[in-house]
Order: sequence, then C-alpha cells, then structure tokens
Amino acid sequence: MDKHYDHTLITALIETIAGWTEADRNRLASMLGGHCWPGGPIDRREPGEMQALRGWRPGGATPALFACSCLRGRCHICN
Repeated sequence: MDKHYDHTLITALIETIAGWTEADRNRLASMLGGHCWPGGPIDRREPGEMQALRGWRPGGATPALFACSCLRGRCHICN
C-alpha cells in the first residue's frame, strides 16, 4: 500500500475515534489490552524479561564493536 493510503486511513480512524464517547474509547482500550495481554495486568511485566527489552533495538540488539588494532587501519574489523 502506498503512503498516501496509509495516511488517509490513519487520519480517518483518528477522526472516527475522536467522536466516540469516553465509554466507547475505554471499551476499545479494554479490547486491545485483552488481546495484547491475555493474562491481564500480571501478563504485562516479567522481571527477567525487562532487561532483555532494555537492550532491544529494531533489527535486533546492537552488537559490541571492536576497535581496530592494525597499524594501517585496513584489517577485517575496519573493512
């Protein structure tokens, strides 16, 4: 899909939701939360997983980079 279509769709959704009542918005939030966290609020956070999430980046964790130790600056690390 093209960007114009995506922008138009998102704009229409926001404008639609803006006209909803507070109860409608709360119901949507509850439905989304139930889908994302089927175990309820206790399903949201696992202490052991929080550290893994802190190191997460789009495309994976950033690997540690090694410094070049060659004299010419043309080793396999530099290239």
